Amino acid sequence: MKKIDGLIKKLFKKKIKGFALVTVLMITALLLVLLVALISLTSNTLYRSTADVERSSIVPVAEAGINEVLLKMKQNALWGTNGTEKLLMRFNDQKVSIAGINEANLPSDATSHTQLSYENKGFYYITFDPNDPAFTGTRYYSVNNLDRDTPPPTTLSWRGKTVPAGMASIVVTAVVGNTVKHIEALVSRSPSGSNLVSGSRGKINVNAKDFMLESLNGTPSFHSNSSDGIVINASNSVTVKDGGTISARGPVSVTAPSQSGIDSQTGVTKNVPSMDLDTLTSKIDFAPTPIPSGVYVVSGNKLYYNPDDEADPNTASTWTKSFDDTQEIVDGLKFFSDGSNKGKLIGTKNLIVDYNSTRPPGKTGNLIIYNATWTMGENESMVDDESVWLAGGNSLIIEPAMAQWGGSSGGGSSGGGSSGGSSSGGGSSSTSSTST
Repeated sequence: MKKIDGLIKKLFKKKIKGFALVTVLMITALLLVLLVALISLTSNTLYRSTADVERSSIVPVAEAGINEVLLKMKQNALWGTNGTEKLLMRFNDQKVSIAGINEANLPSDATSHTQLSYENKGFYYITFDPNDPAFTGTRYYSVNNLDRDTPPPTTLSWRGKTVPAGMASIVVTAVVGNTVKHIEALVSRSPSGSNLVSGSRGKINVNAKDFMLESLNGTPSFHSNSSDGIVINASNSVTVKDGGTISARGPVSVTAPSQSGIDSQTGVTKNVPSMDLDTLTSKIDFAPTPIPSGVYVVSGNKLYYNPDDEADPNTASTWTKSFDDTQEIVDGLKFFSDGSNKGKLIGTKNLIVDYNSTRPPGKTGNLIIYNATWTMGENESMVDDESVWLAGGNSLIIEPAMAQWGGSSGGGSSGGGSSGGSSSGGGSSSTSSTST
């Protein structure tokens, strides 16, 4: 019995040892699975975080390339029309093969490499060569068709669509890390500068006090394709700035006491494009800007305002509303101080007095100005003894209707209204006004 009991105990111990080994193996396998899952999750999270950083960085890199091309085009509108211009940036050995680019065929000349700096890995490439060998697959090339007189080798974009005259398609291939983007920007040139052919297919006759041809961002051109040419008659001056030219297929005649910078060319024919007048004028607003009615008084270096057109001008300094020197009263009307108790109102747009005959007295909409002159434009004063505006002493009444000068003690009248009186602020004369 003792031998049997000993044998049973040995077998039981072996079974216990075998069960412990299986348990250890199962726990080890479970931990291994969890470890693999954790590593996979960490790796996936790291990859996504890196991809997010790359995606957020790649757009500014691409925009930097587009902006540099725009700067080059601003300096020279023909940049890119030869079909050979290229621009690239590469930092920290950024891999470019993932963008379908053969590194060996990238340009090595200094003029093609940007002067920008980038601290991380990054790359962008812009080419105007439709047959650029740097691309191993689709060629993402740009087209500059901004200048109508100097078309590029092809006006077809990489998509196979025509880039219209006066526009440019700028395509940048950008790479940051393992992220690739191809971004296309369509650019149109504003109707100014050297791209603007201002003129006509017919004869041009200009009669003006002053004629000036200038540009903010290029070389202006004033042209006629007519055999009758251009005739400019100015009573004061004709001025051409920024290296501009006056040209025509026929003769060019300029008559003015003062002439400056005139470069006239004859026997010249240019491509004057057709322009849709409805499109050009659709955003032009000729509606007049209402001027708040009431009393305006210049006192010191300020213009004081009271909406009550019967307000006492001697109390102007106590009014709550005032305008400082060079301050805009409404859009198109500014106040300029000429010194103590004197000033000038300059109007540069269509203006109308806010008049309404149905309002109670003092609110109908008369506009009364004390100690100031009224000017339309920078130099043409509309206030003097020959003016159509009513005036007397140091005061001025501007009516919504045309009126005639009535003299120092008389009155003016305009059709269809009832008259009312108003005294001047600084003289012994008086004026009477009418409203329609």
